Amino acid sequence: MSDNKKNNRIGEKLKELRLAHNYTQSEIAMAAEVRQQTYSYYESGKRTPGAGPLYRIASYYGLAADDLMKLCIDLDENVYYDAVEISENGVKTADYLRFCNDPKYTELSPDQKKLLYYQSKLDVNDRQELTEYAEFKFERNRSKQCK
Repeated sequence: MSDNKKNNRIGEKLKELRLAHNYTQSEIAMAAEVRQQTYSYYESGKRTPGAGPLYRIASYYGLAADDLMKLCIDLDENVYYDAVEISENGVKTADYLRFCNDPKYTELSPDQKKLLYYQSKLDVNDRQELTEYAEFKFERNRSKQCK
């Protein structure tokens, strides 16, 4: 949709909303904290309201700004707009954060949580190898300290 058509659509909806509530352009302009002529440009599609005026207009009507925008733009019913699609990396990050924020791990350091998280993702054989490696490293470091 071109910017001009988008501006006209927003303007049409702002005008419909204003007339449905029996408000004048001056009343809405005061609520939006813009000049009456500026608000007139919004309705005619010559200008698009910025975030501030749009928020104030929505508040004046008792709407959330995003609800006002939903009235003003055409939405594709085949698209879900409330949330972005989460990437595989985002899913992994969410899983990791959910694990680390589990109350039973509050006493662990971030490194301990990280090690435990990745250890929990391994199969039984790999967990055994990791445990053996950790034991090896521990014994080696302990023997260095004794010398």
